[in-house]
Amino acid sequence: MCEMMKIMQENREVTCCLGSSANFRNSRLFLQSDLSIGLDPLYPSQCSWETFGYATGGGFNGDAEGLSPLRLAGQLNSLGCSVSFHQGNSVSLIKLIEQARHTTSSIRKCFLFLLQCQLCLVILQFLACLAQLPPPMNTTDILWMSCFSYPLLSVSLLGKPPDTLVMTVATGKNLDSIPKKTQNYFLGCFLLKFGLTVCAYLLVFGFTLQSVCPAGTNMTLSNNTIITCSSILTPSSSPVALHWFSELSNGLLLTQKLMAGFLVLHTVVISLSYVHRSQPLFRKSPFNNTWWCLTVPVVLVGHGVQAMVDYQLWRDQSSRLTFSLANIPLEVWLLASLSPLLVVVVNEVVKLHEIRELLAYAAIRSDDVTGNHPILPFPVSRNGFKYSYSYSSSSDSSKTGSRGQQTQQRHPNVPLPRHLFQLLRGEPKAFPGQPRDIESPVPPHPKGALVD
Repeated sequence: MCEMMKIMQENREVTCCLGSSANFRNSRLFLQSDLSIGLDPLYPSQCSWETFGYATGGGFNGDAEGLSPLRLAGQLNSLGCSVSFHQGNSVSLIKLIEQARHTTSSIRKCFLFLLQCQLCLVILQFLACLAQLPPPMNTTDILWMSCFSYPLLSVSLLGKPPDTLVMTVATGKNLDSIPKKTQNYFLGCFLLKFGLTVCAYLLVFGFTLQSVCPAGTNMTLSNNTIITCSSILTPSSSPVALHWFSELSNGLLLTQKLMAGFLVLHTVVISLSYVHRSQPLFRKSPFNNTWWCLTVPVVLVGHGVQAMVDYQLWRDQSSRLTFSLANIPLEVWLLASLSPLLVVVVNEVVKLHEIRELLAYAAIRSDDVTGNHPILPFPVSRNGFKYSYSYSSSSDSSKTGSRGQQTQQRHPNVPLPRHLFQLLRGEPKAFPGQPRDIESPVPPHPKGALVD
């Protein structure tokens, strides 16, 4: 048994050993396994032990009876155990595993959201540099969002109430490296979720900068020098380029503060889809996560206070040029107000595709583990729809052939655009031509959905 554990660990499998703490042969297994659980056994005849004087009681919990040799041996054997259970303890291993899976899934979701938020910051800075624009955010805003806003929003995702259906989700494999296909899938989902935010941010940033110094207008500086405003896309090496770090520094600072608030608002909107990654927004409200509900106003109000204080500290008091929110054009306010709604729709569509991929992966894992195709060991209905998994069963040879053909079809890269709206409306046959199609809608059932 110990050699088998070593072989499984060499193949990057996590082993759990559950055994009797009264058997000294189990001590090697306890030490070898990644997780060890010692159990106090039920002895067949307690009176015989008392007769021969080996122990005054059959269990390890009799503190009033003193430390007997049998109890001492059991404690020594279970030194390598992570947890030890005794007779009379009301402990459920299933509940412990359920809580562990819920916590692990929440931590994975927390770090995934934090990673994507930080990547969004990097991409914004990089694209603004390529477009010859001034920095879209100053150092204070980057530090504030990286060290306060984003971590706080990410940690709030851990407050999702536990769901017993977490035990129905198929677990992944332990791999030495992330497959290329998984990397491409992660990159595609990230670009779809945050791409609209990045594009809207750069567009609003450009419009706001141009409104600070409209092209073709003349502005008088503090030393009575008159400058002519040019396009914001003018290369910085040009003699007619705008001087954002001298004469127009206050306008740039106000724009940066406004854009930082715009980015925080979009991040909060995106986090709506991360509270429940296994169910769409119209099926399960994110407001049942109390942590997230309390964190969102703290993040928004905290960023507003930080922006006002930072603007008062760093603005140029000696400049004759004054800028205020009244200089921001109307189209900027409209774009900043309507773009979060479009971001929610895009994120929900991407989430529906992720749910479908999760169900397909769960079916594949079921095939690999059980080898039985027609029946899955967990519920597969999702969001009021019923997913069917049909396989050919005419003969052994036809099974092999049909399974090989289905393997090539069970991984759709992205759903066709014309099918996305059918999926949102709940129409049947949203993805025709694939082995796992959506059949007729059925009423929503709380126990018929996978959880994240």
